[in-house]
Amino acid sequence: MFESLVLWSLLVPAQADEINEIPVQSVVVSLIDDVELTLGEAGIVESVQFRPGDLVKKGDLLAQLDTSDDKLVLKRVEAELEMAKLKASNDLSLQLSQKSLAVAKNELSRALKANERFPQTVSESEIDRLKLRVDEAELQIQQAKHDLEYQLLQVKLKDTERAIIQREIDKRQLRSPIDGMLVKCDLQGGELAHPDKPLCRVINMDRMRVEGFVSTSHDLVQTGDKVLVLSGESKTEPDMKIPGTITFVDPEIDTITNQYKVWAEINNEEAGLRPGSRPEMVILKKTEGDKISKEVSVQ
Repeated sequence: MFESLVLWSLLVPAQADEINEIPVQSVVVSLIDDVELTLGEAGIVESVQFRPGDLVKKGDLLAQLDTSDDKLVLKRVEAELEMAKLKASNDLSLQLSQKSLAVAKNELSRALKANERFPQTVSESEIDRLKLRVDEAELQIQQAKHDLEYQLLQVKLKDTERAIIQREIDKRQLRSPIDGMLVKCDLQGGELAHPDKPLCRVINMDRMRVEGFVSTSHDLVQTGDKVLVLSGESKTEPDMKIPGTITFVDPEIDTITNQYKVWAEINNEEAGLRPGSRPEMVILKKTEGDKISKEVSVQ
């Protein structure tokens, strides 16, 4: 006689999570930080501070046009601004008006009290004159406050004029917007520069974009997926595996090749890849293993 002793179910993974490597075709490395610079207006080049091959920092002055006239105007406006600030900080007129009001009120108060004790001590015309002095002092205070407000507006006006002149000077200066290397500078002192012509180019190779195409026969690639760039051009070691992240997936599919474009961003400080190089790249896509149910009987 066979007797069933125990019967139970176990959920066990049929296989652990696996990493599926999706190959990328026609891979090419390109720059992310690549800036061509132009001047804001035409003028004679006064000085050039850097040459192609030099490393520059963000904000470094690469070149500038002649700004002698603008600097003179700026000095005048800055002097006028200081004068306006000095006037705006002078509240002596207001203080004097406030003291005059206090004196006028005291005189009027004493005259009214004197008439209360001894009627007709102070004539009505004198009382009216004292009241007028109080009114005049109050109006002088309002005028002093108005003058101070006007002087504060003058300060704002002169400060705006100073900013306008400084902006004109800035338009005649060429500054690097990024850290990187100056790879082009078509400027020489004394020549005429035009605002419609790119004059300098600055690139940064610390981070790079790696572009390629993925076939629709593979799992769908998404922004944020991890990649490995396999390069034999590394400065530090051969066949370096450089990690990166997908930053763009083209929503359109080429109807002829059944492929779509992807971009990945990598840190290039250690790898030293150059724009235009063609390394290999794979996208690391995690796939979850299926779970199956097994029934075990012990007889």
